[in-house]
Amino acid sequence: ANCTFLVTPADNDNPNITCPGDQTVAVDAACGFDVIDYTGLPTATDNCSGTPTVTQDVNVGTTITGTTTITLTATDDDTNTASCTFDLIPEDSTDPIVTCPGAQTPTLGAQCELVIPDYTGLGSVADNCDSGLSISQSPVAGSIIGGATTVTLASIDGAGNIGTCVFLVTPSDNTAPFISCPADIVESFDAGCEFDLLSYVSLATVSDNCTPPPYTVTQSPIAGTTVSGNTTIVLSV
Repeated sequence: ANCTFLVTPADNDNPNITCPGDQTVAVDAACGFDVIDYTGLPTATDNCSGTPTVTQDVNVGTTITGTTTITLTATDDDTNTASCTFDLIPEDSTDPIVTCPGAQTPTLGAQCELVIPDYTGLGSVADNCDSGLSISQSPVAGSIIGGATTVTLASIDGAGNIGTCVFLVTPSDNTAPFISCPADIVESFDAGCEFDLLSYVSLATVSDNCTPPPYTVTQSPIAGTTVSGNTTIVLSV
């Protein structure tokens, strides 16, 4: 006598899946990152189905702005599943954009020096992730210069990225020199009741905030001019 029964093997073993390590990704100009397809990165195997199907839980194209955990799931032909996770870590590697003013031509002071003012208010800064960034200046406000100097404006964002720009500060000497004339002078007429003016330029006292002597002093009327009455002499430097 015989009897029969059916033996049906069943795959109850989950596949194996190993995720990649955490991924650092660069954010875009809007400080976001669009998730890409990571299903090709894990190692996935199965005892029966060969290579299982891998899916990810965060859709491709999803924009993230902070650390996000991605779950990858391997599914074999018998719907057994296994999952693993890794983190996407958005990183800001974009420098701030600092805009400088144009060239500056301030006036030198009495000592032929310029105390650099604070130019940070003339600059502007834009960043993909941070707003309200501060601006620093080099040389700092209050520094003393005597000639053309390159000034740098800089800004650092929250990720440590640095943006800079430069402009030229060229001090100009707009201060007239100082000249002091001698006191009024009494001269003697000649036999013809006239007087030929002398050169009085050496009697002037002259100084300047920037230019050292010698100075060029001129006289009007010029030496040798014949006068017969009170005459005003103008000395110019």
